[in-house]
Amino acid sequence: MPQIKVMAGGRASSFLSYQYISFALISIIFAGALPAPGFAAIRFEDISQKAGISVRGPTAASSWGDFNNDGWADLWVSNHHGIPPNLYLNQQDGTFIDAASRVLGNLPDADFHGAAWSDFDNDGDQDLIVTTGGGAGRGISPNSLYVNVRGKLVDQAKILGLDYPLGRGRTPLWIDANNDGKLDLLLMNHSRAEAPSAIFLQTDTGFVRRNQALGFPQPEQSFTDEVLSDISEFFESWFSEKPGAVTVSEEFAQLADVSGNNRLDLIAYMQPMRIYSTNSRQLLEISRDMEFPDLRSVQDAAVEDFNGDGQPEWYFARFRPWVLDVVQAGAMRLQGKMASRSGQPMSVSFRTEGEVTFEIHRPWMDPSDPARNEKPDFFIGSRQSVFTDPVLISVSPDTPAVREPAPSTDEDSESLSIWFDPVSKSWALKSSIRQVGFIITSTKPIEAFQTQGFKPSKGGVSDALLVRSGNTYTVNQTALVDDTTVCGSVVAGDFDNDMDIDLYLVCAEPTENIPNILYENDGRGHFSKVPQAGGAEGSRQGRGNQAVTADIDRDGFLDIFVTNGAGPPPFAGNGPQQLFRNLGNDNHWLEIDLQGVASNRSGIGAKIVLEAQGKVQVRQQGGGMHSFSQNHARIHFGLGPNLKADKLTIHWPSGIVQQLDDIQVDQILLVKEQKTDH
Repeated sequence: MPQIKVMAGGRASSFLSYQYISFALISIIFAGALPAPGFAAIRFEDISQKAGISVRGPTAASSWGDFNNDGWADLWVSNHHGIPPNLYLNQQDGTFIDAASRVLGNLPDADFHGAAWSDFDNDGDQDLIVTTGGGAGRGISPNSLYVNVRGKLVDQAKILGLDYPLGRGRTPLWIDANNDGKLDLLLMNHSRAEAPSAIFLQTDTGFVRRNQALGFPQPEQSFTDEVLSDISEFFESWFSEKPGAVTVSEEFAQLADVSGNNRLDLIAYMQPMRIYSTNSRQLLEISRDMEFPDLRSVQDAAVEDFNGDGQPEWYFARFRPWVLDVVQAGAMRLQGKMASRSGQPMSVSFRTEGEVTFEIHRPWMDPSDPARNEKPDFFIGSRQSVFTDPVLISVSPDTPAVREPAPSTDEDSESLSIWFDPVSKSWALKSSIRQVGFIITSTKPIEAFQTQGFKPSKGGVSDALLVRSGNTYTVNQTALVDDTTVCGSVVAGDFDNDMDIDLYLVCAEPTENIPNILYENDGRGHFSKVPQAGGAEGSRQGRGNQAVTADIDRDGFLDIFVTNGAGPPPFAGNGPQQLFRNLGNDNHWLEIDLQGVASNRSGIGAKIVLEAQGKVQVRQQGGGMHSFSQNHARIHFGLGPNLKADKLTIHWPSGIVQQLDDIQVDQILLVKEQKTDH
């Protein structure tokens, strides 16, 4: 039986005998070849279909939790554009059942975004906060706080003060912001003056917004202007870096010990990024104490000890999300995205001798958005037509009206026009609409397409691995093999259980999907690309959205769930949800569930240090959150060939330091916080 040292303020105060709880380890063997002994390559298989996951369509976030408290990871998926969510319950045999309709009752059709599980009310089961889009900043859309009540998720957001209906919700983060043992909530919102990102403190009767009392920014000092949400950013220079600042998407937050005091700090990815110490009853900004290189366009981040020196490094996944692009996706198909600034038109032209079909979409609009009923002027040649959303029309160059250009329109109004120029024998699609996505197909080959009014771009930017020296972070130029990527979601984990942390990125170009990337760590913080992402390259349909990790079958190896429904229509509509099972190897492992007593019951804010055969590994209980989505919060360590862990030290948010010695490997261990007498 392991021995536990319980220390207060870093001093050993007593030795206690602790009867720990170990979940029964059930190894699920799926059909297919088993890895050979000692084989340490990272390999995945797509088990989506046989696992019962076959949904396609727009997505916003995915979050692993344990809804039914059976010790097996369940999955929430926030489908986008008003599509009802999924709640996949783990059947403990490699399959999942979507129980959303049974658990939620009437399925909501809200504009759901980020979601996060936690036991915020300390009653022993997990609850779920889901943010919504606030009517794109022009309407209203309340968040949902689903409280776990006897096998149902009951929305109590309004009763408990977390509905925040004007907020353009993005990522929620559970955090004990005032160190009272209760979980509070940080809601990271896209910019809107009436409802910026905010901290909500938990009280005996619900949640109360307390930005100023905690030192968190108030609306007048919080974010950049509304221009960030405007299409005008498409045309700004993406290379005008701000000195010494990391500028980001302003839509997520994380917990990680970047100050080195064994307490997890709050990282709020604002403009620029801000860091707050959680070491007292009030959040204290410490951003000014740290130096960062000039970086922008950060979409997601992983903060882990990648090089084994005991200090966290920072991996930033970066790309430019608001670029415009047109691609020829086949001999008889064009697809693209255009946007207009202040009524300035953009167009794409091409030649073909066939009949042409235009499919044109505006971004999905929340029902509460007043702009939903505003219709642009629409012309097919010189003839004005009724704009539908989406537009789906087939036209021939022989149609007389289509051979004459549309009349000029008011510069202040949005317009869309399609015509055929009989002189150049070319078609044109011209738009001054705020944003449109389109697919153009022809019955004969398309040739010589050109754009006017914008320069196509894939949005690629160099990712960055920041290493720390004192309070200064610099980019490790040799750590990664790729110059640029277009990847917007990153997860970190020891996928081969070799005692170092690897990376997996979900990638997509503006109008089409591309293969995802798996980087294997050499143990010193240098990464090599695994061919075909070890079998987890993902679908070429839809557009890559989010990745989240969990050990779905409790075999000790991290599996990956990926969504491919990112962005506005029409490119995300057929994007599948995919589950990649890790085929594993002979390396050992240890997984840990934390149960706080003096700390919050979920243990959020704890730092965990494991020692085995002289190697030290660090993990952080930040609730599993990254941009929009949530990895399973169960702590995972790979242990390579080691048959035991020599020492496990837990720095609880309460300040209690708890130590276990001589721990058996290949088990899931529940560790309950031990109070001291002091």
